[in-house]
Amino acid sequence: MGKVFGVSGAIIASRVLGLLRVRLEAEVLGGGAIASAWHLAFALPNLLRRLLGEGALGNALMPIVAEIDEKEGPQAARGALAVVFPCLGALLGAIVLLVAGAALIAGRFIPAGEDFFRWRLVCHLVPILMPYGIFICLIGVATAVVNYARIFIFPAFCSLSMNIFLVGGLLWGWYTEANAFPEKLEEFLSLLSCLFLISGIVQLALTLLALKFSGFMPDFRNWRPHKDVLGKLWRLAAPGIVGAGAVQISFLVDRTLALWVNDQGVAALTYVDRLIDLPIAVFGVAMGQVLMARMTRSAAEGDAEGMAEEMNYGLRQLLFLCIPLAAGVIFFHELMLKVICLGGSYSMKDLDAARSAAVFYGCGVPCFCALKIIQPAFFARKDMKTPLYCSLTAIGVNIVVSIALIRPLAQGGIALATVISSLINNALLFRFLMKAGVRVEFSRIGATLLRSVGAALGAGFGVKWLVGAVYHGSGRLADFCALAVAGSVFMAVYLLVSHLTGGREAANMLGRFRK
Repeated sequence: MGKVFGVSGAIIASRVLGLLRVRLEAEVLGGGAIASAWHLAFALPNLLRRLLGEGALGNALMPIVAEIDEKEGPQAARGALAVVFPCLGALLGAIVLLVAGAALIAGRFIPAGEDFFRWRLVCHLVPILMPYGIFICLIGVATAVVNYARIFIFPAFCSLSMNIFLVGGLLWGWYTEANAFPEKLEEFLSLLSCLFLISGIVQLALTLLALKFSGFMPDFRNWRPHKDVLGKLWRLAAPGIVGAGAVQISFLVDRTLALWVNDQGVAALTYVDRLIDLPIAVFGVAMGQVLMARMTRSAAEGDAEGMAEEMNYGLRQLLFLCIPLAAGVIFFHELMLKVICLGGSYSMKDLDAARSAAVFYGCGVPCFCALKIIQPAFFARKDMKTPLYCSLTAIGVNIVVSIALIRPLAQGGIALATVISSLINNALLFRFLMKAGVRVEFSRIGATLLRSVGAALGAGFGVKWLVGAVYHGSGRLADFCALAVAGSVFMAVYLLVSHLTGGREAANMLGRFRK
């Protein structure tokens, strides 16, 4: 748990800086067509990261490295990595060229006119942003190896560089009011895209230093005996890559539907997604990274009971931490959006467009985080197919429900469909874990769930009523103070109620942290 807190601390620093970036994006770009175009173009290299970086490929590579390291030693593992990295780089380069070329060609056929402005802007930005996908995917795979070496904090700090560069560029845009001059808009966004690329180069350099420090720097003089590693990696990663590809198609379908709904659709979903990304990254991703390494080692040693214990403990702690954060988003999303987004080019109309998405996404925070704990239980045992089948089922549900709900609920329907599909994905994964003989402590997990939900709802309704009765001010500083006080009181009440009802999660967490 101490390592989880260490990674969480690094991720918190990155995400706090990310929230400042969101604040500046809203201030400079607003929440309409310009912001929607930027966020959609920005999403493409990040989709590549989720597909071939920190997702299935990294999860498949970790047990392979563990097996080679255990049987043949670190030198053999370095030789295997010398095969993986160049091949991955070549594949990524081909994908980037294909997508960038398609965007350039498509841009020539988009009609003139204000209605198509956001589409033209997307096609202009994609060729500049896409090369970042090469850097971030290599970083994601290298991070999986570094995590196996039990170095968690250093890679987590690498992600700070992207936010530092983008925040710097957005501060310059805010200072010079680049958004006030339409003729300079493309020039400003091009500059922002170039800063994004530079941050990727810096991140890759830092990650290579972490690889060297961990003792797993690829040994290009010793790659020939390990050419078969590509076959092993493909067999393990292919199901996850197919599943991740389907997830990203679902994501693109969601964002495309939102773009057709109105100018605010993509921006509303993106800004709310950034809000809920904080608890998911701080707790879900951090716990998932640490537990993946631990469960992989337990599985390699044949300790099924130890692996199950790690997963059950992680789920209990995760629910205890994430349920109040979900309730906080549901009860106080308006104050959050006012503090983080409102002002400059971001209007109350843009905020109103994000309300329903905030409520529905908030409800899904525990489901999104739980996937980060449950899926590694399959990956650690080299079972990549089961999560694929569950993911494909959930994706099909997501697309169908999104189309059904988009007319009555607009972008809120897309958010609700995402939550429903995530809940189904979790349920299917639990079912297959039980069939595989993995012990799932539903009684203890259920007790934590019910206790945490009850405490969070009681604290949320009480503090929400108190804020409505006492606070009638307005303005960014006043909203920030109200949110800080409300959040502090809410968490204090939640922890007190949880303790009085017999919850031991906080005490267990503090005990491990002291060690």
